Order: sequence, then structure tokens, then C-alpha cells
Amino acid sequence: MSAVTSIRELQLSAGKLSWSSVVRLGSAETSVFAHPLQRKRVQESYDRLEKHIHNSPVYGLNTHFGHNVLETAQSQHWESHQNGLMEFLSVGKGKPLESEVVRRGIRLQCQKLGLGLSGIHPKSFDALVSFSNEEKLPTVPCLGSLGASGDLISMSHALQPLFKRGLPYGPRDGLALVNTNSMMCSLAVHLTNFTERFLQEAIEITARNAVALAIDSQAFEPSLLVSGTHEDRNLLEISQVLRQSEKRIRENFPLSSTEEEASALQERYSIRCAPQILTAAKENLDDARKRVLSEAENIADNPVVTDSGFHHGGRFFTARLAVAVDLLSDTCLRIADLLDRQIHLIVTPELSHGLPPNLKRGTRGVHQSHIGVDHVKGVHQLVSACLQQLRGTNLPSSLMSAPAESYNQDVLPATMSKLNIFAESKLLLQVVSDAAHFVATRACAMRSKGEFSVSSSLEAWKNHTPGTPRAWE
Repeated sequence: MSAVTSIRELQLSAGKLSWSSVVRLGSAETSVFAHPLQRKRVQESYDRLEKHIHNSPVYGLNTHFGHNVLETAQSQHWESHQNGLMEFLSVGKGKPLESEVVRRGIRLQCQKLGLGLSGIHPKSFDALVSFSNEEKLPTVPCLGSLGASGDLISMSHALQPLFKRGLPYGPRDGLALVNTNSMMCSLAVHLTNFTERFLQEAIEITARNAVALAIDSQAFEPSLLVSGTHEDRNLLEISQVLRQSEKRIRENFPLSSTEEEASALQERYSIRCAPQILTAAKENLDDARKRVLSEAENIADNPVVTDSGFHHGGRFFTARLAVAVDLLSDTCLRIADLLDRQIHLIVTPELSHGLPPNLKRGTRGVHQSHIGVDHVKGVHQLVSACLQQLRGTNLPSSLMSAPAESYNQDVLPATMSKLNIFAESKLLLQVVSDAAHFVATRACAMRSKGEFSVSSSLEAWKNHTPGTPRAWE
């Protein structure tokens, strides 16, 4: 395979990671190279492994794996032992993970090995770093990892080419590469960024709906929302962004001379309480990001090797990561529910302060011959259908746990399963966001001009592919 022609180079971090650097690890246009301190740590770790390997039983070196730990293995046969591990784990099925996720997962594993606790051979570390820069990486199926013993199946698929080229060079070169959370962390990074974009879009859509309803949105006023001795920075930030977006949109869609502010004394909660709902979403997102970053930059292996010898534990168990994905999933469901309720306000004459029913074309100052089926009733039904399905996929990871692997893994975080379910929900969420933005933009135009442009016609929606640029922008 040929190496990527890179436009940027990135040195792997020998210390703490930033969120932006973790995101960049997934880019095929970024070529990474090891930090000298990482190489030093890897060499020292391998030296410790050779020093302590014969002192006591070591899991995965002179034992078999998982439930079969009581079965002994001959230390001198470590090469076939590690190759056998990779072979029986390469059984995954399902849709392939996105190439960005696979690349970032491999590079996060380089970061973890660079901590110098896994006893991997230095040549294997160098090979892994170089491998992550190749233009075409292996296909990695999404099904197989339980989250309890790391990314066993996912990583075995990702790293098969290295073992066909000469690995293992050392006795931990198989287990140290798969007994990790790197692929799950990578997918979690991808979905965290998606959730952030979904939240930002929801803020913009909410501001558009406030303009479309022609309301005096006192509920967005920062000075009225934040008071008392405790400074609520998140609520202040969200309300400020809402207010700024609303003012910008009002400039693009000014009220006509016949329109007036039409605010009810008490608007429905999906508008009046939107700052609180969106603030809670932001706080969930911030918490999830911290958890994902912590798991991405810390060791995930068993056992680890230190100056005093091998230490067995469960650092690969991804309970915190599962909670992070639960937060992301719950956040997106709450936002989708908010957007669905806002569409309901827009399309219902009793709640929209005079907008046409279902934003039907031709009912506000347009010649009757134009009246037809160009309305958004079906679009709202589509959103409600997506929301219905999203509710069905929002099962907390804690309820997915069931013993596995002959009860050796008697409690599971179900992290990869939750990640896969959430990843499958991306299309539903994108449809909700696109549809809500379409309806809000059309409503703003009808409030301002009494009609809308061709870009906001029903035909434009039918021709739109979720996630692509919006013609009605």
C-alpha cells in the first residue's frame, strides 16, 4: 500500500491530548509520527517485559485467554499464541466502520502504547504508527465488541495486515493491540462531533421558529434568564446565541407592514423553555466529551507492566465510555423532540399566530390557481415517524448487559452496541434537523413576504438528500 500524500504532519502527543488533536487523528490528510519520548517509553516497557516475563504467571503470555485462563501456554511458543489470538478474533460481521473512525482508532492505540505500559515490541510500535498513515486501511465490521475486554474483534480486523507482514515481534504484540478501547473511543469522538453539530443546528432552527411565529421572544433574553448569586454560564451562552441568531434572521426576514408581533402571554414550552432545554443538552454534551477524551488518552490494557512487574486488572472495561454514549443519545433525542414540537406550532393555525395551515402555498395573497398540494403536512409526519423510531432506539446501555464468554465477562458495559445503535440513528437525526430547518425557513419567508421561494417548495424538499447542502438556506 502507498503512503498518504499528506498536507499536514502531526506529532503524536507524549502528554495530555486536546479534543482538536483527537479529532485530527481521523484525517487521512494528516500524517502522524511518534514523539521521541513515546519511543523511549516503549523501549523501556519492552525491556521490563523481558525482565519479568519468567517471574510469575502472566495472563495472555503463558496462559490462554478469557475464560480459558487456567489453561497454560508455553512461553516459548508466544508467536503462534499471539497469531492464534488474532485469528480466532477476526470473525466480525456487519456494516464497516467509517474510514475516519478506523484511522483514528489505530492512531489512538499508538497513543496508548506510547504511554509505555503494554510491553509491546518497539518494532511493532513503529510499524503501527507507519501503518496508520497508509492511504487504504482494512475494512472493519461494526459488530463483535462487547466493550468489556476492549475492542478485541474490531482491532483484530483493523490490524490483520500487520500480522501478515511480520508481526508479532514480541510476546505481547497481539493482546496489547486488541485489549484496548481505541476503536470505541474513535467512534465516540465521531458521534460526539455529530451531536455538537446537531445541537448547533437546533439553536439556529429555534431562532428561526421564533421569527416565524413573530413573537417577542423575551424568553431568550439573557438578562432575564441569568440572575442570583450563581452565574449560570451555560444558560447565558445559549441564550446569547439564540438572541443573536434571532436578530440576524429578523434582518433577513423582516416583518411586512401588515404584520405585528403576535406573542401570546405564555408561549408553548417548546419555544419559551427552549434555552433551558438546549442548555441541558449542551451540559450533557460537555460531560460526554470529557469522558470520551479521558478514555481516549488513558491506558486500556491488561495486564500492564511496570518496574515492579506485571499487574492484572480491568482497565479495558469501558463503563465510563458507555455512560458518555448514553448522554449523547439522550441529548439528541431531547433535541429531536423539541424540534418536532416546534414544527407542530408552525403548522397549526391556532398556535402559529396566523401562518397558513401546514404552510400551504397560495393561502396568503397568492392567486387561487396556485393552491395545490405544496404544503408540509407530510414533512411533519416524516419527522414524527423519525422521532418514534429514535425513541425505540434510546435504550440505556445499562439495560443491554448480559453475561458473555462463558460468564468470564459476567457484567458488560455494552459500549460498542450502544455506539452502533446511536450511529444508526444519525440518519434519523439528520432528517429531523433538515426537515425542521426546511419548515422554519419556509415559515419565516411566509411571515415576511406572504410566500416563499422555489428553494422552499415541497419539490425542493423531495429532491434533498439528508446531510447535503440545503437549497433553502
